[in-house]
Amino acid sequence: MGKSSEGFYRESGGWVEQLSLTFKIWKKRWMALKEDGLYFYKHPKHNNPQLVIRLSSIVTLSVDTNNTSKFVFLVVTSEKVVQISTADNQERVNWMNYIDSALSKKNEPYVFDQAFDIDINI
Repeated sequence: MGKSSEGFYRESGGWVEQLSLTFKIWKKRWMALKEDGLYFYKHPKHNNPQLVIRLSSIVTLSVDTNNTSKFVFLVVTSEKVVQISTADNQERVNWMNYIDSALSKKNEPYVFDQAFDIDINI
């Protein structure tokens, strides 16, 4: 993995769908986990993120049990709820664990809602 000039590992990112906060439609985005937050780009080579969620603003990280047609998890801040959909359940679990690990390293107070039964063999 190479470190970019901005000080994060862009290779740790991946394609997800993010529910638009304005129009409520799913948009394909490249999500990168950096030292200070989650960054959403239209393409991995773009430098201007469409959305940034600072790690310090995250209050809850949980599976969206209301959406059964997609593998969605919620990133809740004091200002908004961001819905993120992954290709499969294992990818959702991986992303949630990566974000949980980053938050734990930062000692940020938040709730990691593990009150769900997930079958990673789906």
